[in-house]
Amino acid sequence: MWDIGRRTPEGEPLLSIAALWVKGRDPLEPGECAPVRLLPLTPEHWRHLTPDDVITMHEMRPSAGTARVTEVMPPAVVAP
Repeated sequence: MWDIGRRTPEGEPLLSIAALWVKGRDPLEPGECAPVRLLPLTPEHWRHLTPDDVITMHEMRPSAGTARVTEVMPPAVVAP
């Protein structure tokens, strides 16, 4: 789950879900860094993100890590 800047009406973080792939390392150990790819479950929630934005990963409290957006790709269109 990721804090990508969305908020509830009460101002609490509204977490968004994305599948995560670690590139070039498996597994990624605590404290290590690696490039990753995210595949959002609800792409429309993520469209406001741009390169250099920082987002926070949550598995439970405290946060599990942070990521800096380096590239944004539009959702793939599947032909009927």
